[in-house]
Amino acid sequence: MSDVMRIGSRASKLARTQVTEWLAPIAEQLPGMAFKRQIILEGGDQDRVTPTLADVAKTAGGSAFSTNQEAALVTGQVDVIVHSLKDLPTSVYEGTLLLTTPGPREDVRDVLCGSTLAGLRRGARVGTGAPRRVAQLLALRPDLDVVPIRGNVPGRLTRTIKGGLDAVVLAAAGLNRLGLMPEVHEVFDPVVFPPRPPGRARSASRSEPSPRPPSCWRGPGIRASTPVFVPSAPCWPNFTGAAPSPSAPGVGSVPTDFCTSPRR
Repeated sequence: MSDVMRIGSRASKLARTQVTEWLAPIAEQLPGMAFKRQIILEGGDQDRVTPTLADVAKTAGGSAFSTNQEAALVTGQVDVIVHSLKDLPTSVYEGTLLLTTPGPREDVRDVLCGSTLAGLRRGARVGTGAPRRVAQLLALRPDLDVVPIRGNVPGRLTRTIKGGLDAVVLAAAGLNRLGLMPEVHEVFDPVVFPPRPPGRARSASRSEPSPRPPSCWRGPGIRASTPVFVPSAPCWPNFTGAAPSPSAPGVGSVPTDFCTSPRR
């Protein structure tokens, strides 16, 4: 058995940050183990032309941001994948097992970056690629011109400076993890602007059964997770990750982050 654990993730700075967060306590539990990070590009990374992630997910064969990672996991190319729980389909990929990851869970709220809601002029252009956020913005400010945007966090923030947008809506979790919270912003009250149910939870998965000995998966953060999101699942069945899904109550009640690995 190799003493190198291969960790798969997407290529973005946020994905790298999430791997680092997950790995720090795990490395202490497995002092004899070396860790190798492997980049896995997803449909949403490769297709920058299709305007909505829902359409990307259709061509990606599942999720715009998790299908290829899960496939790499079950085929043995990597031992564990670290990703955002919101990017996973609501049903667990066959042959994989969701793991707990060390908490605490990041801020679940959404953030208006570049302005406050009251500070936006009538007809202001606000960027977001999420149907949920579009509906919520227009419910609060029907006069806004909501523009579909995609890309990583730094790129979307730049659109408020030189991309012709007055503001963009992003997740507080990503902004906090990257240290990119802008000077001018408004953090939305989750009662008024409910976030997506599994949002801001980091996730990891491994294969099940795993080719590695059970001792590799016994410590905090690498054992199987309790399905804490199941109560919300009836509100959003059969949705794939990064596809349009509704908000649900109880989003603030889950205190920990999560992670995945293969089932064999």
